[in-house]
Amino acid sequence: MHEQIAALIAAYTRPLLPKPSDDEVRSARFAEIERSLIAEISPSEEGVHLVRWVHRARELTAFATDRGRFPRENNRAPAGTISRTESSLHEWVRLQRRATSRDRHCAYQIRRLELIAGFSWDPHGDAWERRFAEYRLFITEHRRAPRARSESASESGLAYWGAEQRAQHRRGRLDPVRVAALRALSIWTW
Repeated sequence: MHEQIAALIAAYTRPLLPKPSDDEVRSARFAEIERSLIAEISPSEEGVHLVRWVHRARELTAFATDRGRFPRENNRAPAGTISRTESSLHEWVRLQRRATSRDRHCAYQIRRLELIAGFSWDPHGDAWERRFAEYRLFITEHRRAPRARSESASESGLAYWGAEQRAQHRRGRLDPVRVAALRALSIWTW
């Protein structure tokens, strides 16, 4: 039985790291963490589960490196547009981000996910923060709010983002921390 588990571990730990990217340090860090982890894994059910987890993390890394993006699920796309592999990886990432799953991750798993370029525990929150920073920069540079009817697509996009924040606030769906951040802007009206 011990030999079977060792063979399974070997099958799941064969090198799957993507081709070296511009970030050599990141790839070297992946390899270093995984070598130390695999050396310490016991041939228990938990150990095999962790090795499978490492394999999935490597698949995700390879996917993100090859495609330059994270797997996605587009429910509006025609059936078959998203491959089964991409859909499966998307579901795996969603599971990793759940608070209940995150609480069960060991320190290695948390670090491993955070080392994958583009990984975020809260991608929607991060997107909001980026857009907020763009909005704040715009009003700092132009000393006015963005205009929806601007000829600049980026300016009108910021104006529509601001309008969506106001609409979310009216509906009571805007997080109080975000409300406070928007109120702190030098130019903001509800």
